[in-house]
Amino acid sequence: MPNDYTPQPVWDEDINEVADGDEPNASNFNLAPEAIADRTEYLKDAIGWRQAILPAAVVGITVGTEWSAFGEVVPLAYLQNDTTDDPLILKLDLPRLGRMTAIAVSINGDGGGVGHASLPAVKPRVKVISIHLQTHVQADETAWVPDTPANLAAYEVPHEFGDVLDTLIDEDKQYFLRIEGENGANSVAEALTVVGARVYWEP
Repeated sequence: MPNDYTPQPVWDEDINEVADGDEPNASNFNLAPEAIADRTEYLKDAIGWRQAILPAAVVGITVGTEWSAFGEVVPLAYLQNDTTDDPLILKLDLPRLGRMTAIAVSINGDGGGVGHASLPAVKPRVKVISIHLQTHVQADETAWVPDTPANLAAYEVPHEFGDVLDTLIDEDKQYFLRIEGENGANSVAEALTVVGARVYWEP
């Protein structure tokens, strides 16, 4: 009776084949297909996320002017120059099939080095939006996901926030992350930086 095999995300350098003289048993025969299954799982994990492209100005979407390139590393961070709610729009580099399973945004609440007296009343948040490639109709694909730091110290260091998703990819749409920065009481201009973002997907 066949047994189920759960592939492991490892890359075996050698794949052993059954040779003349080997014992004709299942353990010998299974070495090669199990190694191939492990490699497949390894590759699936390796390509299971896609980087967002910084930035993305696209017909049909208004990109806020409060964000600017910041720093001298690649990829550049984006600095929130003022504390209005203008968005930073990041184009998602996705295949035209499968589903999005999670999003993550990398930020630093004090990447600009100016500091806060206390946590901003409204902290950064993100959601997935789309634009239909034929009609240019824009739509929300997910609800807002807020950053939820435990305290100011946790906010003013590099960290990620995000959430799990279950969003089917429509080949007739282009997808984006819409990120809004901090605002309201205790928000500070030129403090928050967005370092990068990514979306996880599966076929």
